[in-house]
Amino acid sequence: GLRIFAALASPYAGTLRQYLGTLHATLASCLASPSADIAAAAVRAAAAFIGAVHTSAERDAFQSLLPPMLAALGSALNSGDEASAQDCIEALMEVADEHPRFLRRQLAETVGAMLQVADAAALEPATRQLAAEFVLTLCEAREKAPGMMRKLPAFVGRLFGCLLSFLLDVEDDPAWHRADSDATAHEGEGELFEFGQEGLDRLALALGGGTITPLASEALPALMADGADWRKRHAALVCLAQVAEGCSKAMAAQTGPLVDFCVAGLADPHPRVRWAACQALGQMCTDLGPGLQREQGGRALPALLGAMQGTAAPRVQA
Repeated sequence: GLRIFAALASPYAGTLRQYLGTLHATLASCLASPSADIAAAAVRAAAAFIGAVHTSAERDAFQSLLPPMLAALGSALNSGDEASAQDCIEALMEVADEHPRFLRRQLAETVGAMLQVADAAALEPATRQLAAEFVLTLCEAREKAPGMMRKLPAFVGRLFGCLLSFLLDVEDDPAWHRADSDATAHEGEGELFEFGQEGLDRLALALGGGTITPLASEALPALMADGADWRKRHAALVCLAQVAEGCSKAMAAQTGPLVDFCVAGLADPHPRVRWAACQALGQMCTDLGPGLQREQGGRALPALLGAMQGTAAPRVQA
């Protein structure tokens, strides 16, 4: 029955307007169901009607359903039913994409719940990615809800840290070290790694250097200084490459420290870190050029030439 309601929402929202009160009560009851499948179906039906009704007043009548929708997500996770939890997040993401302003009254609670899911290392990568995607979607809602996420700087910082942690999902696969094929360039990267890269790029483009550069300036030096874990140094340099485009104006005044960062990476004992330093330097030369080349070329070029001498690391040399 809930699936039928969800299917009817878009084509018959106007016809069903007179029954919205009854529908609201039915959905509220089903959202509290002990069955994760039923609760998830209720979340999808509620999201369908939130997206389909014609006026903001009608949409706001569903505000009281948002807490039980989030509770249904929590119940699915607590019971270990991640498939139902993913259904809940996907439905809520449709609301975030189509009507982000609907979430503004309960934005902190909603974003906080999603970040808690995204940060949960015990959950499946797909579940964590969906939760992070939800928050990214709100960050990118510049036209429909301008400045909404900037009002929650602590949550933006948490999302940045979460995406940065996704970059640690990488292993030193022996196949990566062979430079004879581009097919092995991503060997060792886990499911979260690619999403972390994409997410940092999108976050920087959505919110700009004024918001993201201070977060990077605080987080990346600590990662780069970790001598015990090459993955953290690698993550710092990968992050630098990903945010360079979105933060280009803010970073243009910091070319010296940024090249220092890359030069240190090019001298790192681990080849994957040296490779990431090459990538970061190359990306910044694109996004911060030609100023970076004019100001720092005398330091960057010798470091790159030194990396080319490393015959023991053919991919870095390439």
